[in-house]
Amino acid sequence: MKHAPTRHHAEAARRPRRGAAGFTLVEVLLSAIILAIGLVGLAAVFPAVISQQQAANDLSTATSVSGTADGLLATRLPALRSRFTDPNVIRQLGTDWHRINAAKASVGEAYYLQTPLQPDLVLREDATYLVPDLGLGGQQRNYPRVILPRRPIAVDLNPGDLEVLVTWSDQSVLRFVPDENSPSRLPLKFKVAEGDPGNWNPAGPNSIDYRNAIIGFNFELSGRTVQSVVVKYRWLNDRIVSHPDRLYPTDAPRYGWELAFRRTADGQMQYTTFVYRFDGINAPFEPEIPGRRGIPDNDGAGMLRRDSATVIYNPTDDRYELQTRSGDLADQIEPGLWLLPVKGTNPIRARRLISTGSGSPRYELEGPPMWIDANGVASPILGSVDFWYVPTRIKAFSPQGQEIGIWRLRPLIATTKQVKL
Repeated sequence: MKHAPTRHHAEAARRPRRGAAGFTLVEVLLSAIILAIGLVGLAAVFPAVISQQQAANDLSTATSVSGTADGLLATRLPALRSRFTDPNVIRQLGTDWHRINAAKASVGEAYYLQTPLQPDLVLREDATYLVPDLGLGGQQRNYPRVILPRRPIAVDLNPGDLEVLVTWSDQSVLRFVPDENSPSRLPLKFKVAEGDPGNWNPAGPNSIDYRNAIIGFNFELSGRTVQSVVVKYRWLNDRIVSHPDRLYPTDAPRYGWELAFRRTADGQMQYTTFVYRFDGINAPFEPEIPGRRGIPDNDGAGMLRRDSATVIYNPTDDRYELQTRSGDLADQIEPGLWLLPVKGTNPIRARRLISTGSGSPRYELEGPPMWIDANGVASPILGSVDFWYVPTRIKAFSPQGQEIGIWRLRPLIATTKQVKL
C-alpha cells in the first residue's frame, strides 16, 4: 500500500544534495586564470622549439653542402695539381689564404677560376671530339646539333679555344673558328679560318652554345669526300667556382658555399669551405661578383670579403676579443660569423657581442687566430689582423638589374681540410 508523500518528504526532495553541488563563479575564474597561464607558458616555448629545430636543420644541411663542395673539389684536383707545383704560382701565392672568385667571361655564361694574384689560373682542359658521320644533306653537309661530351666551352675567344676541323680525303683541311664579329653576339657563329668551303652558306645551321657545349655548322662537299670531322676545344672545369653550382638546390631556406685556399709551408693544398643560408625577398639569388652590377672590383666586395680588425687578449676574463673598426666588417659582423685570418691557419668564430663603444662593436672570439712559424710552433695572432669572411647582407637585384632589396645571409659552418697534391 503506497503512502502519499508528506510535506517533510517534498521539502527534502527540493533541497540540493551535498554531492551534487556545482562550481562557484570564483572557482571558474580561478580555473580560467590557471589555464591561461599554462597556455601562455606553452606558447612561449614554441618559438624556442622552432628555432632549435631550424638550427638543427641548418647544421644538417650545412654538413651536406660542405660534403658536396668536397666532392666537387676532389674531382678537380688533377687540374689544380700542376698549378700548385708551378714555381711562379708558389712564389706568388705564398702561404696566405686566397679566395676563389667566379669571374664571368666576356662572352656567354661560363665562369672560371680567378684569384687576385693569379688572374689566369683557369681550370680548363683540352679535349678532342670525333664527330660521328651523321651529317644531313647531299652536296651540303649540315651538322645542326653536335653535343660535345664536356661543358662548358671556354669563351675567352683565344686561338685554339674552339675549332672544327674537316679533313678531306686528299688530307687538305677546312677549319672553322668562332666569329667574334658575328652579327648576333649570343650565340656566336663560325667563320672559315682555313681551307676552301666551296659555296658555303654561313647563315645555315651555324651556332655556338658555350654553356651547354652544343654547336652547329655546315659546309659544301663540292665533289669532295670527307675523311673526318673533329672538334678541338678547351672546356672549363669550373664547377668549383661557378656560382650556380655553389648554390644548394633546395626549397627555402636555401644554402650556398664559398671557398678559400692556400698552399701550406710543406707544399700541400689546404682549403676552407664557408657554408651559409640565405633568406630574403622573392627574387633570384645572385651572389656578388666583383666588377659586375656596380660591385667594386676589390677584396672588400664579393661573397668572400677581406677586412681588418684588432685581436685583443683580455687577461681579466681570460678571453680573446675582436675590436672592429669603422668599415664593412663592423657593419657585417654578428654572433656566429666565421673569420679566416689571411695569414693564419684555421677559421675562428665570433661568439657574442661584448660592447658597442665608440660605434665599433667588440666581440668575444671562440678562440684566438693562430699561425705557425718556420719551426712549426703555433702561436696566437694579436693586434691588427686581416680576415676573410662571408657578408651577412648583400644587395638584391631584379632580372633587369634594378636594386630591389637586401638578401639576408646567415653563416653556418666553416670547415678546413688538407689534400695531398
